[in-house]
Amino acid sequence: MPDVTDLLTPEETATQLRLAKQTLARWRCEGRGPAFLRLGARVLYRRADVEAWLSGKRYHSTSDRVMVSEGSLPSIRGGQRGLASPRSARSVLANPEPGAVR
Repeated sequence: MPDVTDLLTPEETATQLRLAKQTLARWRCEGRGPAFLRLGARVLYRRADVEAWLSGKRYHSTSDRVMVSEGSLPSIRGGQRGLASPRSARSVLANPEPGAVR
């Protein structure tokens, strides 16, 4: 069992990673970011999990390939991520889907 001093709140984690607290919240919903614990409604991060996640983000060059695990990308309604859809960019701009933000 981890020592309670090794547990970080989302605020503490965001500060250490220099991210907005909302970014961590979004990443939790998307299945991205460091592993976290849920204790009732409370979310906590183990310091070791944050450090392990951060170590996996280390690159030596901008051309290093990013390894993407299945399910780590958010799904895109109406098609697969990265593949062209039948709608052209021009038709999307002219006739956005209902509720789309421009």
